Amino acid sequence: MNPTSALHNRSSFLTLEELCGELSISTATGRNWLRTGRLVPDSDGEGSGAAPLFSAAYAAAVKERLVNDPQAPLKSRRNKRFISGHHFYASYLQADSPNLEPVKRLLGILRESEPAPSEALLRILLAECALRLCVQAAGGTSFENSEQADVLPETETGAAVRTLAEFADQANSFLQFYMEDRAPFPPRYHFFIDEFLAPLSDVVGLVKKHTDLLSIAYTFVPGEDLLGLLYLSLKQMGDRKSSGAYYTPVQTVRQLLEELPEPKTGDTLLDPCCGTGNFLLQLSPRWELTQVYGLDTDALSVAITRMNLALNYAEAEAGILQSHIVQRDFLSKVDVSAFDYIVGNPPWGSAFSPQEQQRLCMEYTCAGKSPEAYDLFLEQGLACLKEGGRLSFVLPEAVLTVNSHRRIRRLILDCAAIDSVAFLGNVFGGVQCPSVILQLVKTNKKTVQTEIRVTAGTSFVIREPRPLGEEGFYLHSPDEEYQLLQKIAQAAPAQTLRGHAEFALGIVTGNNRQFVRPHWEAGLEPVLRGTDLEPYRIGPPGAFLAFEPERFQQTAKEALYRAPEKLLYRFISRKLVFAYDERQRLSLNSCNVLIPHLEGLHIQYILAVLNSRTAQFFFQNTWNSLKVLRFHLEQIPLPVIGKERQAFFIERAKALSAGVEPAQWKRIYEELDRAVADLFLLTPEEYARIVRAVL
Repeated sequence: MNPTSALHNRSSFLTLEELCGELSISTATGRNWLRTGRLVPDSDGEGSGAAPLFSAAYAAAVKERLVNDPQAPLKSRRNKRFISGHHFYASYLQADSPNLEPVKRLLGILRESEPAPSEALLRILLAECALRLCVQAAGGTSFENSEQADVLPETETGAAVRTLAEFADQANSFLQFYMEDRAPFPPRYHFFIDEFLAPLSDVVGLVKKHTDLLSIAYTFVPGEDLLGLLYLSLKQMGDRKSSGAYYTPVQTVRQLLEELPEPKTGDTLLDPCCGTGNFLLQLSPRWELTQVYGLDTDALSVAITRMNLALNYAEAEAGILQSHIVQRDFLSKVDVSAFDYIVGNPPWGSAFSPQEQQRLCMEYTCAGKSPEAYDLFLEQGLACLKEGGRLSFVLPEAVLTVNSHRRIRRLILDCAAIDSVAFLGNVFGGVQCPSVILQLVKTNKKTVQTEIRVTAGTSFVIREPRPLGEEGFYLHSPDEEYQLLQKIAQAAPAQTLRGHAEFALGIVTGNNRQFVRPHWEAGLEPVLRGTDLEPYRIGPPGAFLAFEPERFQQTAKEALYRAPEKLLYRFISRKLVFAYDERQRLSLNSCNVLIPHLEGLHIQYILAVLNSRTAQFFFQNTWNSLKVLRFHLEQIPLPVIGKERQAFFIERAKALSAGVEPAQWKRIYEELDRAVADLFLLTPEEYARIVRAVL
């Protein structure tokens, strides 16, 4: 369905939150657009102060503009929901797979001839590939050992064609021959091939039209999801991202499955978002097909999974696969049996309609106002496990600590034990989102969280009871480092910035190419980026713009940028990097603003603490984040000391900010950094450990 048609079909007006959901923007961005006139409501509702309302027709028009206008703000910032095109995911298969080059060759031809392949073309490409794999899976590399060796195709001279290579030479397409005479092909695969072709009205015509695309040879590799790679590479990226689907690299799949115990007789396993079946394909050979189940909402993905399992299980029967691999929404609350294992990579960031959100909020404890798909899959997964059963999911690392996931953490603590967590970093190509493999054991009661196996560069076991709560699961550090974190956190007396500071995001122009210039021109002023900052220092500006907030996608109040003094910090960073600004300079959204209001604590003293190795150790070992969030900064303890003692820090912080020779800068920094450690009562041994550990 056209993405705008659903909007036209709605009879009611949309609230701002609903409109933002349809446009794939945050509510904060929507409010900013409303304030600057970029969004114009059809109605302000009823009564004073009522919320703005937008007609379905208006919402459709705005969405159409965002999709089609190359200068539109969301287009320029490459919003993933609107990206289209072919993408080759090499890491989906092993690096030495013989099928990487054939897939690349196919994509190269498509870019020239069919830049947007139809579903019909996609289905015949999958059927062609599947036929080639079926022949090899059934009889090695020839028909001689196949189930139908007595009914082989013949060459023009009448001689029997024996080898797969010879057959390929005689037929541009296996699918072409299959449509003429399927007898030579192993009959146990016919059902699965036909499932690809069933919706098509003219397979023969499509085959004749695309002979160049159907002559590419592929190699059957047991356990390899070649069909999945084709599907992912050919399907429009925008469709995939809007449903929250991400491919899972084969190494990540194997890492998750290696953590599972070997199955016992009668054990059952479910992948509730099986996609094309890559997790099920990589299971230990000790799993029998009768023990394995999969669900997915995408019909073609389900057909691919069935085909994949038929290729890899000699005993595969159509009836078993039809009943075990099913097109179904795991979140629909339909009757799902209790399983011993639930594994997979649930959707991330699925776009739910307002009606779906309302239903999910009624059915799921963790839904909240803006349901997140992987939280819901976690809740439903735990509900569908037997007591003692294991759930293993690939998830964004944010689920462990970010405030919006408090509800699912509370639910986990109420009914499960954390068995292991593996911190993966950015394993999904083109997606800046650190990920984890989280393994839970269902207990049906609150459980003391100990003996947690952690992989974070090195591997260790958390043995001491750790007070994990809904505020966050802080599992990056072994017991020894965690004790040091606790010492820093409990430094007394100390204050935090929570409730005592103003924070501001840098300017989001919506189109930096249009608004930002690399050199000064009349009417422009410097605008700082995160890369312009070093600890204490601001480098020469390399970007300039005219401050026209009404034209930008999102800005903070100008007064925050123009504050008499403020701290600036890198937003996208694993390291705390703060600098002092008293020149009222603007900043882009990679360079955020902090204005502390802690009575009795000077801004330069706060600068010294935040730039210290001690603060960095606390930040990286508590959150291990790629972004420096307000939530993080509000929890860093700031020791309370008198004005006379602060003078030592203020004087040196000002010297570092003003700029001195490198050797002198290093000497002052080290002196200042050790003094901050003394404020936290760290021993020389503890400080040395911090120096070794920080980035």
